[in-house]
Amino acid sequence: MADVNAKHLMCRGKSELGWVEGYFLPQMPDVMDSAPMIYVFGESDCTGFCVEPETVTACSGLPSKTGKLIFDQDIVIDRAQKIAGLVEYSEEDGSYAIVTKDGKIHRFDETPSTDFYIVGNSIDDPDYLDFV
Repeated sequence: MADVNAKHLMCRGKSELGWVEGYFLPQMPDVMDSAPMIYVFGESDCTGFCVEPETVTACSGLPSKTGKLIFDQDIVIDRAQKIAGLVEYSEEDGSYAIVTKDGKIHRFDETPSTDFYIVGNSIDDPDYLDFV
């Protein structure tokens, strides 16, 4: 998983209301026991959502075939190229790539993110890759 402790990093996390996308703050400054929050900025206000820390994943900044942003731990598929796998962040080179269940790595600079559909994520669908 990408370093989601960085301030002002676009992330996604699961709250009591479901998935929210926004900016992650691991805890309130000077409040050690505060819950991790994702803040969603609207036109006139900012709303904070308490999220389960283990569900927080960073945004790749890359769009899928439908234009939806791809996040770390998303499960993606490109039927034309017969590639399906899990999106993972590489600390080594600071990039996102698709890792297939047989361990092959497909980097987004070699295979455009816009070729892929998001079909789930490893948090909600941990066994999905067994069937892809």
